[in-house]
Amino acid sequence: MNMLSFEHKKAIFRSFKQLQEKPISNNRVNYVYPESLQRGKILARELSPSGNGYVNGKYIDSEIIKKKGYNVDRRGWINIADFSEEQLREVIEIAMMSMSGKRAEMIQTGENLNHDSNEIRQETSTSFERLVRSCLYNWLGYGNVNAPVWFIGVEEGGAEIWRHRTKTLEQSLEIRSKFHLQMDFRHVWEDLYNISLSSWTGPNVWRYIAAFILEIEGRDATVENINDYCR
Repeated sequence: MNMLSFEHKKAIFRSFKQLQEKPISNNRVNYVYPESLQRGKILARELSPSGNGYVNGKYIDSEIIKKKGYNVDRRGWINIADFSEEQLREVIEIAMMSMSGKRAEMIQTGENLNHDSNEIRQETSTSFERLVRSCLYNWLGYGNVNAPVWFIGVEEGGAEIWRHRTKTLEQSLEIRSKFHLQMDFRHVWEDLYNISLSSWTGPNVWRYIAAFILEIEGRDATVENINDYCR
């Protein structure tokens, strides 16, 4: 089987209108999938004149990878050097659906493999499921990007729903879906959720973080100092 040329492979990627071509060093190109619901947006990387290149397999179900016989490296990328046109189109479609949150069983049966991004999004999940997923991948945590210490996590347990009852679950997710990669803590709780920070009492993760920072700064993590730090 003859290896597809560099130009032929680029033409195949370009036929997927949802992908953006991004030139990189040494005449190589990456292809970005902006509509990805995953944290990763690069669908293919380092497509080169030699014919080598990789498609993102990080979000593809392991059973599909096994069934298709994909050669996946330890970083989760599929080598497409020897792929035929049919194989290349298929792996691009599968990767796009996995990055869109497409259900694994649909990919396994080959159901509705097409190039229409609207159909892919509509078949991915219900609107509520998409809302949940959008909250998982667009936000790292509260804080200031210029701060000396970053705490990145997903500790949010929904206290604004079951304790304060200021928002329904769907209203809360709608707010979170619009979060940036970092958010001001006071703005979120007092302005968006209408919860006064003065109402927060007892141990919580932010008091432990304050204690941790106080120790780093060489100050005693006393109750008084923690309270002052959290105000």
